Amino acid sequence: MFGKLSKNPSKNNLDMDYLNLGFLALELRETVSKTLSSIKNELKQSTVKNKSSNKNVSNKSESNLKTITLEELSWHDTIDDCWIAIYDYVYDCTEFIIKHPGGGDVLCEYAGRDGTIPFISTGHSKSAVNLLDKYLIGELPPNERLFRSENGVKVIM
Repeated sequence: MFGKLSKNPSKNNLDMDYLNLGFLALELRETVSKTLSSIKNELKQSTVKNKSSNKNVSNKSESNLKTITLEELSWHDTIDDCWIAIYDYVYDCTEFIIKHPGGGDVLCEYAGRDGTIPFISTGHSKSAVNLLDKYLIGELPPNERLFRSENGVKVIM
């Protein structure tokens, strides 16, 4: 039986496609996990660095950041009023839209909602992560956080 070809070769091809898809999914999962962990560490280091120099992210202390609900975030979803949540922090990216290297459409696609996974999967540089500080306006309330919470999305390495 091992030496014979299947009567249905398209089934074998389909099985291989599923197998390849499975491997690609595992590879993507590993890449996203590593990237999320890296960005998480960079954001922490950026916050610690800014605290140690007596100027915190956007000249606000983390405890004094405005709490912005997902509902409020959802109202800022246009090119003229573009707020995006990344790693449970909210950024006003309105003035950055025209400067974004990938084009304004990329930011507008996630305006008014969470853009953490697309931000991570794009592979932004450290300077891009640090640039976020300039646009920080608040953070999501603890009960609406996806990443910075006890029951949030966990990164397993």
